[in-house]
Amino acid sequence: AATFYVAAALDPGRGTSPDASNSADAPRVATTVISESRLMSEDLNRHDCVVLCDVPRLDRLEVSRLARFVSGGGGLVIGLGDSVDTDAWNLLLGDQGAGLLPGRIEDLVSADDPGHEAVVFDPGSYAHPLLSIFRGLEGNGLSTTITLRYLRTAPLPASQVALAFDSGDPAILSRRFGHGHVV
Repeated sequence: AATFYVAAALDPGRGTSPDASNSADAPRVATTVISESRLMSEDLNRHDCVVLCDVPRLDRLEVSRLARFVSGGGGLVIGLGDSVDTDAWNLLLGDQGAGLLPGRIEDLVSADDPGHEAVVFDPGSYAHPLLSIFRGLEGNGLSTTITLRYLRTAPLPASQVALAFDSGDPAILSRRFGHGHVV
């Protein structure tokens, strides 16, 4: 369920046209959704990017495979969610582990908690390359998207804040890792 919206956003025609590969409208991105239990058996080198969606934890072998993949030029997008074991992620993927995480995962921030309220994105001047596609597009939705809960992260020194919340907390962090990137 955590992959549904990501797969739909990356490959909106997924499963709707059996002849899409033969047409001018063929998708530029093809997605393959696998369960976390298949991560070790999947040939990561067949892919340009791996997107982890709300994966509770990874073991040392999985982390090692991902680190080799990214270091060799692959992309890794980490989508945090309710199932994520933040202590395990920080230990195995953080700066004291494989070093894949662009920031240390800290506490859950919720609009339901006293002293907190809903936040929106602050794209700044769309300066980060990830946001450049939105530059000059008024009403693109970035500054009006409401977030009620998020895991606060503290950027590591080699990381960049690609997108922040209006609270000042990072919403998207990125960093180079070897020849690849982690977001």
